[in-house]
Amino acid sequence: TIAVKFKYVPLHEPIKVYADASHNIHVGESTRGHGGLLITVGNSAPIHFRSFKLKTYTRSSSESELLVLDEAGTYLSWLKLLMVSLSASPREIKVYQDNISTMVMSSGKLSFKNSKHLYGKHTNLIDAVKKGDIVIEHLPSKEMLADFLTKPTSRPMLDDIVKKLSLTYL
Repeated sequence: TIAVKFKYVPLHEPIKVYADASHNIHVGESTRGHGGLLITVGNSAPIHFRSFKLKTYTRSSSESELLVLDEAGTYLSWLKLLMVSLSASPREIKVYQDNISTMVMSSGKLSFKNSKHLYGKHTNLIDAVKKGDIVIEHLPSKEMLADFLTKPTSRPMLDDIVKKLSLTYL
């Protein structure tokens, strides 16, 4: 593997979370999707990243993305507690998402007819968004930094992500 150098910034920068999913990417072995989370403080190197197979079957790409956002919420709760224990004041948390339907669902505006199976599963995420603890913003797929955690990525695209994450090859 290639060695990589990291650059970190002070803790007063905003927390940024990039959450992405690929629906039904594991078609041969199962029909589950794949999720990716990447957490940074400001424009620094990642403080956390995770690539994982979704634990449940989903009916749509929006539902897959919602599962990843819900997973991000558990990490963000832990991160807020960590910041408090380090005497760093809690700050704005921006979660970047490339699926507009998922953003609508995370705001609690679920269409009961098509998404009643989701009620009750994601109430913590919906509550956090409604309280303003988490701000979800749209980010085009081309700019999604967690994209490489969910699907194969070309070398030029990976080099661009490495640069945007303040990483450099040694």
